[in-house]
Amino acid sequence: MNKFIPIVLIFVVTVASLGLYFVFMPKKYVVSITEPLDDGVVYILRDYGPEAGYTWGGGEGALVGVAAGGEHNTTSRALYRFKITEWTKGDITLHLYCTIVKGTPGKVEVYVVNDFSNLPQNQTEDPHDVSSVWNLVESGEKIAEPSLSEGSWFEVKLSSSVVSTYKTSTGYLAIMIKLEDETLEGEHYYGLLTYEYATKNNMDPPYLTWKE
Repeated sequence: MNKFIPIVLIFVVTVASLGLYFVFMPKKYVVSITEPLDDGVVYILRDYGPEAGYTWGGGEGALVGVAAGGEHNTTSRALYRFKITEWTKGDITLHLYCTIVKGTPGKVEVYVVNDFSNLPQNQTEDPHDVSSVWNLVESGEKIAEPSLSEGSWFEVKLSSSVVSTYKTSTGYLAIMIKLEDETLEGEHYYGLLTYEYATKNNMDPPYLTWKE
């Protein structure tokens, strides 16, 4: 009978250890873009700078780079905002998908910036001053220069200190993505996933993850 006591003790210790593991295992959070106007682009007519451009949240994809826009060449940056009201600590990882690469756009830069609020559904009226959004990089913080490949997901880590600095009182965290060299001539850009693109193509929308 006594020979079963060590076996019972081992079983009890193992079960107790597993219980402690599950009690203290970090909880994983996943926050996706769920509002169509929480991602999109800001773009400008290159001849006029940010005094002539548009912000737009209704497009199927976000362009990052330089392209031809009718009579004018344009420069475009991608915008994303996530509601992270449950976040209290820890680094956050941004997950994004590159839909297309045109030309040789080179490096991209990822910034955490002050919130730009909801983007307009449509591009209305004449080109107008978008400096308030375009210039957010000047007060933002560059966090990464990831490598992008067409048809692939990529990840960017946001440190907890940056998140706590830029998270708004209403729980939003905003991100801007631009080319390192925006003086390129011709067509050189990346296409990035947006809520609308994901919905149309049955994909996961842009999302953040973290553990606490």
